[in-house]
Amino acid sequence: MNSFISKLQVYRGERMHGFTDETMLTNALKLEPQKLPQIISYIYGTKYAGYSSAIDLLTGGLGHKIVLERPFYEWEIEIEDERPVNIKKAMYLGAAVTASSTNVGFGLTPIQIWLEEPAYGPGAIIELDEKNYQLRLMDEPRQDGEGYVYTAIMADGDPASNVPGYLLVAPKRVSRVGSAYEEGSDEADIISYNTGMKFRNYVTTVRLKINITGSAKADVLAYAMKDPVSGQSTFLWADYQLWKATRAFMERIEYQMMFDKTTVRYDGTVLLKGKNGNPIKRGAGIDQQIAPANVRYYTYLSAELLEDFLLDLSYNVLGTNERKFLILTGEMGIREIDRALKEKLGTLNLVDSHFVSGSGQELSLGGQFTSYKMPNGMEFSIKLLPFLDDPNHNRTLHPLTKKPTSSYMMYFLDTAFRNGKANIQKVVKKNREFVQWVVAGSCSPSGFASSTSDIRSNSVDGYSVHFLAEMGAVIMDPRGCGKMILDYNAL
Repeated sequence: MNSFISKLQVYRGERMHGFTDETMLTNALKLEPQKLPQIISYIYGTKYAGYSSAIDLLTGGLGHKIVLERPFYEWEIEIEDERPVNIKKAMYLGAAVTASSTNVGFGLTPIQIWLEEPAYGPGAIIELDEKNYQLRLMDEPRQDGEGYVYTAIMADGDPASNVPGYLLVAPKRVSRVGSAYEEGSDEADIISYNTGMKFRNYVTTVRLKINITGSAKADVLAYAMKDPVSGQSTFLWADYQLWKATRAFMERIEYQMMFDKTTVRYDGTVLLKGKNGNPIKRGAGIDQQIAPANVRYYTYLSAELLEDFLLDLSYNVLGTNERKFLILTGEMGIREIDRALKEKLGTLNLVDSHFVSGSGQELSLGGQFTSYKMPNGMEFSIKLLPFLDDPNHNRTLHPLTKKPTSSYMMYFLDTAFRNGKANIQKVVKKNREFVQWVVAGSCSPSGFASSTSDIRSNSVDGYSVHFLAEMGAVIMDPRGCGKMILDYNAL
């Protein structure tokens, strides 16, 4: 930016009015420090242009956060007790069943089937991936090192019935239909229990500092820096630097909540160490918490592709009765979604439209889709995630448009509530969400220790302001969150 500023425009001017003490963050820290982080997240996320507070605003800014006594958080999600069980292999008439095998089970001949789990008792009726094929399990399972072996016959009792071999090989699965027994039987099916899934994520310690010299504290800007919240302005360079540092600190937190990569391995160890030998623990950001199974690639976006992907995510969380999603994407992603929905709109007989406004020679054409409600109750809203367009972070360009390929990326976040709690939350260490302090030398900033005090912590002609936070983000139930990535190599 230096090329746009002449030397005549950079100067020291007369001292003018500065921020009053009541508007300083330091006073809020003194009076109600527990409320300040949420206020900062909300104000910076809604009032200051250019601040990329999508995640921080939706979590900490709205009060959706979990306060921890320790530097990590563990939680569980319940999943259905009944779920398909994987087939390991099958044997018929002493030979291994293959995908090309035919007439398996013909004449009510027993089939040996190996399952991954002992989920069924004797007499259970199971269905295969093509549900019109059903088997009855005739005995208790036994384990032989390769899985749990069951003896099964065709459940309809028809000697002419049989199963094609491709339904009895991995990775095919079986599900419970029910059970059936003869009169006087002492056998019974069993209940399958599922303890759910357990997750753990860590908070990351983030720090930042600024140094202000004694002379610079009195320097004056050539332009006023206006606070859009209070409406007041300051010409003091030091006040501007403190505001700028706070904004930068919040932006860094936002970026890490989205893109942090955990340093904690599966066994709990951390190989990354600091200068003092202590482990550097980082939590997983939103991006890393999305399951690989919920990642899709696309080359040309259509409304049908969006619907199919959202339907897949919805199937993962059918029991929650919530189908509301937030799509975070870049400028090009917003354009792609808008284009896809307008293409779908073109196939409909639209009676009334607000895309065209005005009359005569004053017609205007415009409008952009920001939400979409589908016939089956699914709906999504779109929000810009400016980080995806930032050239400081995204240097791989689309081969045709020359825009960052990350700008086409779309994060589908399940924003529904579970038992009254938001699905996506900020996690913070108690009393460590936003910590700020000053190391005073010859002077200190307004709102901290008095500048007339002769008691100082060091001999530096100036002071430093330090920021620290221990925070992270968690997706309570990641099954309904996904990501779509532009496959630019296929273009």
